[in-house]
Amino acid sequence: MLVFIDESGVPHPNDSCIKSTVTAVCLPESVHRRIDTQLFSMKKKFLGNPEIELKSKNFLKPHVYEHLANHRELIESTFEMIGETELSIYATIVDRPTHTLEYPPEFLPVQYVRLLERVHAHLTEYCPPTEMAIIIYDGEGRGAIKGSLGIAINAYLIRTKDGIAMPRIVTTPFFVNSAITPGIQLADLAAGCIRLSEEKDTSPKLKKSSALASAVARYRKVIQSKTNNFDREWGTLYGMSYVSEGALCAGEKRPERD
Repeated sequence: MLVFIDESGVPHPNDSCIKSTVTAVCLPESVHRRIDTQLFSMKKKFLGNPEIELKSKNFLKPHVYEHLANHRELIESTFEMIGETELSIYATIVDRPTHTLEYPPEFLPVQYVRLLERVHAHLTEYCPPTEMAIIIYDGEGRGAIKGSLGIAINAYLIRTKDGIAMPRIVTTPFFVNSAITPGIQLADLAAGCIRLSEEKDTSPKLKKSSALASAVARYRKVIQSKTNNFDREWGTLYGMSYVSEGALCAGEKRPERD
């Protein structure tokens, strides 16, 4: 299984986002080629350029939904494709902290831990027992932390008790160019949509455009339909996880190493 991860906003007191999110699109390898082909065809049909990169910051904005019909139809078609495709979406939604978070080297913050927990739960519940998850991340893997996210993920999976308990996630994440990686573009759109929908009462974009606000609400329903919750003895592991500032701050001090 291919797990494409992208972010919208970062948990930092100076970030404009009240709610940042890190989002995973879990895609069976068998459908990746079809997704790539469909996106190529749709970009060519609506914009005449199949090399256009789908990014939420460029497409989920009032000007597109008020004036650029072809751009809008491309995003409509993309979310329709998401709804019809065998894939799952998980996310961690994070409150903006009031102070700068400081983590030790090789430390994986709680928002990524929560996401990996859901990816592994998905593997256990929905995939054949031999199937593994390959983590694919946009860019160089800096994320919202100092240093390398790749090193932090690897250290978490092989050097912590909770990480070792996720043996079906490949311990080395891969970092790619989002412009040529369709799964990352889907994760980018999903992350941007989730963040906007979480900020619906305060977002200047949504207040400015009722058309965009309506579209984001519909897209969020599509995303929600692709999210799974997992029953546990202690309760429910929700596919959409919310992290408060208190949980972020507790994470700064959480011991991670065996």
